[in-house]
Amino acid sequence: MKLQFIHRISLGLVTALIGSVLVAAGGISPAAAAPATLTESFTDATMVSPEDWYLSYTGVKPCLTGITSSQSITLSNTTISGCSGTADPAGQGALLLSRNTNN
Repeated sequence: MKLQFIHRISLGLVTALIGSVLVAAGGISPAAAAPATLTESFTDATMVSPEDWYLSYTGVKPCLTGITSSQSITLSNTTISGCSGTADPAGQGALLLSRNTNN
């Protein structure tokens, strides 16, 4: 039993060592080994990958200035709506995380 446990630990350490050597030797780039980077500008009436976003908040609900308050975009767990008032022109919207007054 102890021998199997030691063998499994040894195999895990060897695997980790080989992975580290591949990254260090250039076999795998650090960018490829890192998690994906999410890219979203929030400036338009649509999102690149809304399913990649999770919305959780207390207090002021975040909103998008690039769409009207009657519109919304479906995220992975809920929807995010437009802010009240007139929507910003295409390409000039933003993700609003706080009230737009008294800041």
